[in-house]
Amino acid sequence: MKQIFPRQISDQTVTIPGSKSISHRMLICAALSAGTSNIKNLLSSRDIDLTMHALSCMGADITKTGPDSVSVTGFSGCPRPYDPPVFLENSGTSMRLMAGIAGLGTTPYTFTGNPRMCTRPMKELLDALNQIGIDAGSDTPQGFPPVTIQGKSRQGGVPVWTVQKAASTCPPCS
Repeated sequence: MKQIFPRQISDQTVTIPGSKSISHRMLICAALSAGTSNIKNLLSSRDIDLTMHALSCMGADITKTGPDSVSVTGFSGCPRPYDPPVFLENSGTSMRLMAGIAGLGTTPYTFTGNPRMCTRPMKELLDALNQIGIDAGSDTPQGFPPVTIQGKSRQGGVPVWTVQKAASTCPPCS
């Protein structure tokens, strides 16, 4: 298993292709980081706006700096508390990615959407989050939104299929 070690890097500007998939993920990487990231060529779409809104609710400071660029000051991997439900309309990508990010926090986050979103099953993702010690649930057996994710102390390590067992503890966010 390849280990990843955090390190300090100088200020960087990242230019990404105008892809919805990459735009979602680049915003999330920037929000999870410490410091400020400048993202250029960000796709302009409603789904990307919804991801930016959710990340802002979690503590990222996102400022539009041009027609297709933003500046993101991250929350250092520790999402801030946010009480009202985060409305994600019909963006399934935003819903699924934000559910994982919410598990890094220490307070509950509720994600909901429009009537169509509330018929889209999330059970497999909620089950997976519960398997790694994150409280994730829905009021329906299918895991339809609204869903609530309650992060807590997480423990990393090697995959269960490896012989050697090694784990490290991620300190709780303050």
